[in-house]
Amino acid sequence: MTAVTEQDAKEVVRPLKLLTALIKTDIEHGDEAAERAGMEFYRLAGAKLAEAKRDHFAGHTAEFYAWADRNFHKSQARIRAWVQLSGHDDVKSLKSIRESEGAARKPGGSVYRPWTASVDAIAERAQREAIRLGEELTRKQERDAEAQLGRRLIDIGYRVLAKELHPDKGGSKDAMARLGRVRDRLRSNV
Repeated sequence: MTAVTEQDAKEVVRPLKLLTALIKTDIEHGDEAAERAGMEFYRLAGAKLAEAKRDHFAGHTAEFYAWADRNFHKSQARIRAWVQLSGHDDVKSLKSIRESEGAARKPGGSVYRPWTASVDAIAERAQREAIRLGEELTRKQERDAEAQLGRRLIDIGYRVLAKELHPDKGGSKDAMARLGRVRDRLRSNV
């Protein structure tokens, strides 16, 4: 496969700036032409919102809704309804966005409340903190393993040099005392 064909085969993610502009256009057309054209403009905006959520805010729901609020000044419920509308095949049969919410909601599915975003944001922060703590624990375990390895290295080096510097092997008491002090100093720094 050539480089060009490989590149063509990859899915292209549209930049968030471009999606923002396209969504704004759909929303403006939808507001102006809602009575005449029905819900198609909202479905198109919802499809682009869903794309932005999937490609740019995966796993960060609260950040997605904060971005949508900053850019489009619509409620979370409205943004959610448009995203749900994008998954509805027959928008011509729907008379209102509220009806699309009911059509897209699965039986027994959860109901989204206005306070859910703040709870989601807290949950996401807690999840990021848990991941950070897990990484920190792993770093601590790594430092402990390195310290243990360093102590073993010092002890092995001490034994090897003690065989050379011991008075019975041709060394001196002073050399052994110096070796002991160096070993203790090194161990206190590990």
